[in-house]
Amino acid sequence: MPYVRQKFIEILEKAMEDGEKMTREEMLFTYDGVVYPTALCSPEQFKALESFEARSDDVILAGYCKSGTNWVGQIVTDLVVTSAKKHEPEKLNEINDERLKGIEL
Repeated sequence: MPYVRQKFIEILEKAMEDGEKMTREEMLFTYDGVVYPTALCSPEQFKALESFEARSDDVILAGYCKSGTNWVGQIVTDLVVTSAKKHEPEKLNEINDERLKGIEL
């Protein structure tokens, strides 16, 4: 099983285990007037986003649901990997581990 898929499964399994130990009230939190599930995010993550600064080499892919975001994300990943193979082969494992990070709002 690919590393990224295995990591995703581990994260989901941990979230489900943690959720079984929580009361209904603990499963949700409110940040800036919006309710979020504690299994997927935390107030600390949102506070960190307030001071987020993009780097010059960051790529931000934004889109609506069902608009081909995963498809375009795979193309971006393929471009990064192809470039790394040519210019920085020692970073390939690091790139494959990172893949695309998703923030869904």
